Amino acid sequence: MAAANETLDAVSSVVDKYARLLGLQFSTTACGAFVLSFTAVSPAEPDRPFSFTLLPGAASGEPYALLDVSPPLAEAEALLAELNGGGEEAARHGLARFVGAMRAACACRYGLTLGWR
Repeated sequence: MAAANETLDAVSSVVDKYARLLGLQFSTTACGAFVLSFTAVSPAEPDRPFSFTLLPGAASGEPYALLDVSPPLAEAEALLAELNGGGEEAARHGLARFVGAMRAACACRYGLTLGWR
């Protein structure tokens, strides 16, 4: 449980940093998952939310599992593999890039390029 609390602190720090700029909201679930939601992605629908859930310490043995990506993104699994690829320490420090890359993947749905990859 201490590792989950440490991970929560790391995620909270990253999310707070980008919340205002990215229209990002962050919450946690009772099971310790992180729910992230973006707005301000689509110029045509700036209030439309895009969301996903990250579960730390997944049963698979990976640092994170990705759940409930809405709308579904073809890039999501590859981005998760990149986040998990360096182990727990790298995953913790790669969260900012992962969050930005997920937002950029959402923006690509509208033909926008955000430059996170």
